Amino acid sequence: MRSIRSYLLTRLVGGAALVLAGAGLAAYVAVARALEEQLDRNLSDRVQGLASLLFQVGEHVEFEFSGELMPEYEREEQPAYFELRFADGRLLERSETLRGDDLAARGPVGSEPIHWNAGLPDGRPGRFVARQVVVHHVYPEEGPERPPAATLRVVLAHARGPLLAAQRRVAWICALASLILASLVAVLSWRAVDRSLEPTGRLAGAVAALRPDALPPTLDAGSLPLELQPVASKVDALISRVESALERERRTAADIAHELRTPISELVTTAEVALRGDQDGVVSRDALRAVRDIAWR
Repeated sequence: MRSIRSYLLTRLVGGAALVLAGAGLAAYVAVARALEEQLDRNLSDRVQGLASLLFQVGEHVEFEFSGELMPEYEREEQPAYFELRFADGRLLERSETLRGDDLAARGPVGSEPIHWNAGLPDGRPGRFVARQVVVHHVYPEEGPERPPAATLRVVLAHARGPLLAAQRRVAWICALASLILASLVAVLSWRAVDRSLEPTGRLAGAVAALRPDALPPTLDAGSLPLELQPVASKVDALISRVESALERERRTAADIAHELRTPISELVTTAEVALRGDQDGVVSRDALRAVRDIAWR
């Protein structure tokens, strides 16, 4: 039969482990999403930074890119990528790291940035952003000769490696925290259950120590919780009834012994008289007749 201790510990520790696992998973999802949103904001800011380098003089649009300020778009190891195209699809500029390849956007591009995950041209996992921007620096700035500002599509791609590494660290931290908390809950649950069941052990020990020939007035189990007090009261009542029954048996045995003491004494006296008398058969028959009469009384 399964013990109460194992039943309680299984339910307490199992339930706490499920709750902690769910909380750890929720925390991981929330932090991972926050990290991805932070990366998306960073990419959107980079798009805005590239847009600030656009200048338009008349119908001519120039892009004043500086590799010293943005070296990630020129380096050989773990590079980033960008591409600028006019609304009609004509290419304005792309990063040298693309080596002539296109950086296509996924779906239609509007004034709000769109983000998606895809592989980078060098095969690494990447995070992309695309947005439609309007050239702000237009010359001449005023007058009838001011041309309409050109609209361009900016596509930017950075590696997701740091993001994935951070998300993995968060996953390990959440898992480790959940494991530590589950272990702590298991230890605390064991101590709590063990302490809660200690009165039950005292009650069982007191019941096991009962002896029929020396029953106490009440069960000596110490202070008991409310849940066990009805059990102790029933055991006390049972002890009282057993003690009463034993007392009745002792009185009955004493009464029977008292009742038997007189006829037995008469039988012994009659037998002694017969043994001391002569061998006449009449005396023996009278003695036997007296024993019979005493026995039938």
